[in-house]
Amino acid sequence: MSQNHIHFTDSFGCKYYLVEPQTFSVGDGTGRDLRASPSQECEIIEPFFVAETPFTQGMWVGLMNSNPSKHQEHLDSFFQPVESVSYDDVKALIHKRNEMNHDVEFLGLQGQWRLPSETEWECFARAGTTSVWSFGDDEHELTSYAWYGANSGARVQRVKMKKANPWNLFDIHGLISEWCDDHWESSYAERRGQMPYRNQSGLRILRGGSWFTDGTSTTSFHRSYAPQVKKSDGIGFRLVWEPKEAM
Repeated sequence: MSQNHIHFTDSFGCKYYLVEPQTFSVGDGTGRDLRASPSQECEIIEPFFVAETPFTQGMWVGLMNSNPSKHQEHLDSFFQPVESVSYDDVKALIHKRNEMNHDVEFLGLQGQWRLPSETEWECFARAGTTSVWSFGDDEHELTSYAWYGANSGARVQRVKMKKANPWNLFDIHGLISEWCDDHWESSYAERRGQMPYRNQSGLRILRGGSWFTDGTSTTSFHRSYAPQVKKSDGIGFRLVWEPKEAM
């Protein structure tokens, strides 16, 4: 499916691209990855906008006047993803940003910042593709699109240094594992939709792999999890913006 390039730019200079209503398949169609099985068809009903990069240290400092990241020693650290933030930390930042921006309009619309659901994350990670990664099935090409254990030099790297996916999103594969707003469930046995999946688990979904994980963890369908209080230098997030009124 082709994607248009409607977007806006926030106060940090980060572009947010429109994800339109659509139907797509989530999960591993081969059935080999049991956590991502069975593959099922999901529908995006409400449009939203997704950030072109993970949230950076510079953005976090600009909002919170602090930097929780472990890796701050390099001059370009403000352009690295913020890490060592728990799910709860991220929710606190989102609450503050929404309070500060409650009357801000983009494209003539008011809206709110939030984390993506797992279904939304896989939709914009796949970017209309059905392959293992958004660029195809050949892991030899991964180094052109992702920072991961084999090429990161054992350190966090800057955002936007690798190729973008077909919807102009950077660092979807690798660099930093991204919090989603869902609770963890060990398979797709239950039907999923656009809204975050809920159960009684204290575990939250992580997607995308990171700068120290292997290539298989960076696929479009790979699923991981952590307690929502977990802080790690391999965990960060990417924001989406949801219009409050119909587009």
